[in-house]
Amino acid sequence: MKNLFTLFFLVAIIFTSLNSIGLSQVKLGVRGGLNLANVSEDLGGTETFDFEGIPLQITLDQSNRTTFNAGGFVEYWFSPMFALQINLLYNQKGFLIEGSLNETIIEQGIPINVTVDAEETIKLSYLSFPILAKVAFGESNVKPYIIAGPE
Repeated sequence: MKNLFTLFFLVAIIFTSLNSIGLSQVKLGVRGGLNLANVSEDLGGTETFDFEGIPLQITLDQSNRTTFNAGGFVEYWFSPMFALQINLLYNQKGFLIEGSLNETIIEQGIPINVTVDAEETIKLSYLSFPILAKVAFGESNVKPYIIAGPE
């Protein structure tokens, strides 16, 4: 990870040097943001399963994990209206699962109350390299953009 940040720093210095000698169509920047991460599988609701012949019901709830992303980008402007942006981002994502089990089991005529509460946070951290096309509108210094591309 340290080597990757060193490489990114060196690339930033090279592009800054190129920018200062007349390549004004190259721009560097820093970006960061908030992730409200989740997975698409629905784990919510109540599930019934059989444990040694005893039916048990477990309730699962799934929710977002609030995290962040941070990194930088290099932007090359082909014209005043169109640019290509390459990003390097450190992302954190994941989700939170909460489960509960509250049952009374009768074992040899004796009622046994079983209560279990569990919580698990699934944490994912990775580097992503989105490559985005950027289209600008308007003639003033403040312009709206449309940005699209793969990650």
